[in-house]
Amino acid sequence: ESPWRAESPWLKVSANNIGIASEPQGGVGIFDTSSSFEERWRTVPKNIRNSIRKAQNRIGERGQVLVATGEAIAAAFDEFVALESAGWKGDEGTSLAQTPGERELLHEYFVTSDTAEVRSLHIGGALAASQLSVRVAGTHFLLKVAYDESVGDLSPSHVLFANLIKTCCEDPVVNRIDCIVWQPWHEQWGMTREPTYELFAFNRSAAGGWLAMIGWSLRPRANQINAVKSIMKRAGAATVRNKIRA
Repeated sequence: ESPWRAESPWLKVSANNIGIASEPQGGVGIFDTSSSFEERWRTVPKNIRNSIRKAQNRIGERGQVLVATGEAIAAAFDEFVALESAGWKGDEGTSLAQTPGERELLHEYFVTSDTAEVRSLHIGGALAASQLSVRVAGTHFLLKVAYDESVGDLSPSHVLFANLIKTCCEDPVVNRIDCIVWQPWHEQWGMTREPTYELFAFNRSAAGGWLAMIGWSLRPRANQINAVKSIMKRAGAATVRNKIRA
């Protein structure tokens, strides 16, 4: 049975024998928000609901959620970048502050988009958690999250996500939150894991492309996916590899 939706543009691609392989360790976290918040919240795992309730009680009136849009986005975006770089992503060198190309691209998109927002949780006036997200049609895409690890015991990122769920459930236009990747915390929230796939496009005008394509054609019989990827790596510009969805 084909993994593709009937309207998927990848149907035509796969029919042309372009290489497409599933990503067992990949996926995308999807949280359905098509029902009322009260109804949807009852389906969230009990341990998460209890954790959020306790965290909200501990934060109390010190907590304030702010949603920056329009002209307020630029400053909120910079605050997100600073918060993210102060955490583990900064330690690993993967924060937006350390990847200027991605940061500039996102910044330009956010300050010009009509549906982008920066949602932030402040505790006692200090930024504790923040999200970069954008709404497209009926989907709210959660692109990036960051939180202050020094107040991790208050679960600020989870508290802010609960606030996002409530907002999306109350918006008749939004029917789901798309987290664009799959992470361990998504399972804690009982999210659906939509599969992702790798697409390999072969440049048949290059010798390396032909070699990689032949290797791919042998893959189903030899089950040598890693060997094929090795061939593709050596082929360099002769192949293009990308992540796609059904």
